[in-house]
Amino acid sequence: MKYFTKSALGSTQEVSIAERSNLHQLIVKIMRIGFIYTALLLITMQVLLALPVKSQKISSVRINLELKNESLLNALKKIEAQTPFRFVYRKGELTAIPSRTISASNYTVEEALNLLFVNTEFSFKQVDNNVLILQDNISQKSVSLSLSEELSNKADIVVRGQVTDSKGVSLPGVSVLVKGATTGASTDLDGKY
Repeated sequence: MKYFTKSALGSTQEVSIAERSNLHQLIVKIMRIGFIYTALLLITMQVLLALPVKSQKISSVRINLELKNESLLNALKKIEAQTPFRFVYRKGELTAIPSRTISASNYTVEEALNLLFVNTEFSFKQVDNNVLILQDNISQKSVSLSLSEELSNKADIVVRGQVTDSKGVSLPGVSVLVKGATTGASTDLDGKY
């Protein structure tokens, strides 16, 4: 069976059933692709436009905790099991802290952590749903200060030189950078910087 179609210019064309079926299948495929594309676009827009969620404060979340001569790592695991919080720490630093015993009670996470870290050189800080366990070490702070002072003193040193190739010919326009920094210069026409 054949169909006749009329174009916008007034001419008629003969179209077979097979050609009409192929055209119909092509249109259906294009519509499906368009639908999938629109769905993906809407999903990604929802993710991109999602508002950031504020986490709960450690001072408002309550837990039931009892420790009987248990390590600090076990205590943190027990708190993690009852809360949405995750603890971030260096395992080697916390293993030196002696075992703790805390009577069974209902504490806020903040109260429990204060009990765990009493008389230690550690503190804690909440960042979203993570609780960072930090070591309060004054000697580390003084080392970092002396290091930054040393680096600031070295920043005043002027370095001069000339860049040449293997034959001794000076190379103009070469970038010379301080290793590990963004400070640098370019060589002049004589290859000097």
